[in-house]
Amino acid sequence: MVDVDVSSGWLDGTSTLWVPQRLAAQVNEARRLLRFHPTQSDAWVQACVRKAESIEADADAASPAAASPPPAPAPAPAAPPPARARPRHARKVFVIARDQLEQRLADTGKRVNLTSAEKKTEAKLIESLIALGEHRWVALPVRWRHGLAALRERMPNFTSVIARIEAACAIAERTRTALRLPPQLLVGPPGVGKTHFALAVAQVLGVPHFVHALESAETVSTLTGSDKHWWQSEPGQLWRLIVLGEFANPVIVLDELDKSSRGNQYRPTNALHAVLEPATASTLRDKSTDLCFDASYVIYMGTCNELGNVEASLRSRFEIHLIDEPGPRESVAIARSIVQQVLAELKLVRHFKRPSGEVVQQLALLGGPRRMHKVLHAAVGRALLAGRDELIVVDLLDGIAPGTGAGHHTRH
Repeated sequence: MVDVDVSSGWLDGTSTLWVPQRLAAQVNEARRLLRFHPTQSDAWVQACVRKAESIEADADAASPAAASPPPAPAPAPAAPPPARARPRHARKVFVIARDQLEQRLADTGKRVNLTSAEKKTEAKLIESLIALGEHRWVALPVRWRHGLAALRERMPNFTSVIARIEAACAIAERTRTALRLPPQLLVGPPGVGKTHFALAVAQVLGVPHFVHALESAETVSTLTGSDKHWWQSEPGQLWRLIVLGEFANPVIVLDELDKSSRGNQYRPTNALHAVLEPATASTLRDKSTDLCFDASYVIYMGTCNELGNVEASLRSRFEIHLIDEPGPRESVAIARSIVQQVLAELKLVRHFKRPSGEVVQQLALLGGPRRMHKVLHAAVGRALLAGRDELIVVDLLDGIAPGTGAGHHTRH
């Protein structure tokens, strides 16, 4: 028995079938023919599956050992985790030069300012980077249209940003090139879901993310590494995500861009000018490792409440989207999305009933996604405490402090 892959480049999924070894060549030959008959791919695959199943059943019936299960196949290499699965439309791009790493490895043994242990540590790290190779993936999922359409339904007040992302994905898919999306700046009042939306984009694209909270950041080293001797300091998040990771296009959320400290010589926004400009980001140097790499494929999502508080030199590097507070209908759609998100976070999707329309309407009246999320978490806990597997309106109202709910009700 052998494991035969009967997928094709025109299918969204992969079908795997166990067939006798003598059929493997036939099934794989049919699979190769799909390349010349793409419009009939579904028919060919189904025919292969039905034929293989039929002959498999005949072979099992004629076999003396038909009653016993087939021997287990030889163990295959462990598959990568689903979260890091490589999207079929992904493209590999150059990130870091091998000769740069090899030169650093050769120089390591000559450095007199390193102890023997430090030299071994540095050499081991460089060797691991050489083993990872020069290239990383730029993700573009096969079903990006479906994912972004679902995101539009969940967060309809972000339609303009979603349309921009769709346009970038369409260009990459049609031209068979790596996805590139200019930095996007989401401007809107607190609580409308700007950060939540940025993280949802990373989820749709299937890439890692990092939230850089500029309101509390005190140094410029978070993204590009600390400016010390490289074996003692910490590399930046861009180095960790790209060079040490699998994808060259992680989502970096530049949160509260308008609240970055002013008047400080170590202002965190100083490092953003270089990383937001593709020309300089393509040869970005991590200060900790003192090595250059390409960070020009990174997707930046900035958030702010007041556009006027963002310095002009940064504003010019973003495409700006004004995000309004959701209207009544939009709030209902967002409330439904928040319910599913919270139940998924609490691992209660299969153990908790879908809330009634009355509960969803009441949740929608509470305000933005941030407030909905907080109230709903507590409401689910109160329902479970009462021995119920569904929400009622009083669960939501109990979570509203006196004097805080009326304004949100009248706003809509």
